[in-house]
Amino acid sequence: MIKDGPEFSIGSKDRPVQISQKGTIRRLKWISTKFVLLWDTLDERGWLVNGTSALLHVVRASLSHASKDPFRSAFLFRNTDMEEAETPFTANSAVEVLISKHNRNLRLYEDDDEEGGHILLKTQIDHFYSLLEKLMDHQADVSSDDNRQLPDRPRRYLEGWDFEDLVTDCDPLRPRVATIQPIGKGWVDFVRDIHAVVLLGRGFGDIIRPSGTGLCEYWVELPKNQFYIASCLSDLERLSKAYGGQDDHEWVTSNLICHTPSTPFIFCQCKGGIGRDHGEPVQTLFPSAMCEALRPNVHQIELRGPGAIIFGHNSTFPWIWGDTGLPVEGELGEQTRNPIQSVETQILSRIVVLGLARVQARNGLVPLRL
Repeated sequence: MIKDGPEFSIGSKDRPVQISQKGTIRRLKWISTKFVLLWDTLDERGWLVNGTSALLHVVRASLSHASKDPFRSAFLFRNTDMEEAETPFTANSAVEVLISKHNRNLRLYEDDDEEGGHILLKTQIDHFYSLLEKLMDHQADVSSDDNRQLPDRPRRYLEGWDFEDLVTDCDPLRPRVATIQPIGKGWVDFVRDIHAVVLLGRGFGDIIRPSGTGLCEYWVELPKNQFYIASCLSDLERLSKAYGGQDDHEWVTSNLICHTPSTPFIFCQCKGGIGRDHGEPVQTLFPSAMCEALRPNVHQIELRGPGAIIFGHNSTFPWIWGDTGLPVEGELGEQTRNPIQSVETQILSRIVVLGLARVQARNGLVPLRL
């Protein structure tokens, strides 16, 4: 133990070193610990997934694009060629697909400049891994303590990158912004706090959905246009291990707790009736500064094991989040409770809100050369 040593502080030049990973397994292990939010600007809902799941999603989308682009006559890959995971539809299924020797050696194009005379799927996997690694390093830098000293970023603006630009190798990759309505602002701090890379796109589909039966039609999929995000418990488990145990609250980061006085796995009591009230298995997130004001959850939330959790606004536990500062207790208006998709949101996957140019530059959101 060192005692009575000189006082020091970390300067702006003393940022943590981002170590570039080498080797397939090491790379995939590293990216599996990172988070990516796939935000659907059309459905106004999102999927917070681990890095390997996001990587496979990007790779599949790039293959689909290649099968339709002007070079499709030279494209050798067929979807039926790919071996799927023995245990599909889990948070870790992507790992099996990405490390499969059969899959990695699938031929995409003939190319005399490549070893063996072909561009292989492993080349595509490594390529998109490198792009996501750059975005993750950039996100960590943007979220550094130095940048946190800058004026707060409004919660209504969800900064990210265009999914289609990424899968089509658009260079430079330019930042995009989606507008989040008041009903969805409660999880924005969480996404930023875990340094999640945000990819904005359309038509992601039901990436996470319940596997059981007996659910009403409303909860058989993540409801659209309610600004919910869903994440697998197995992905959130390491956050619980890293930050849990401080008190009776469920900590998800050093700055945020998960809190709702109801179980996240409540079954809807509507019994399929038209016009009946639906249950709300939706969890809310609060700043750690409010721990003393909030009683610990009556129903203990365990962020581990199979299943998924939904974050968003819970009308049975109403709080209002502004663009900055702590939330305040109160009811959202009907207009914000059932948001109508705006023209701005419809086109945000393709444009940058020009009025945010200064905000983006201030927070490090500048085009990246890939």
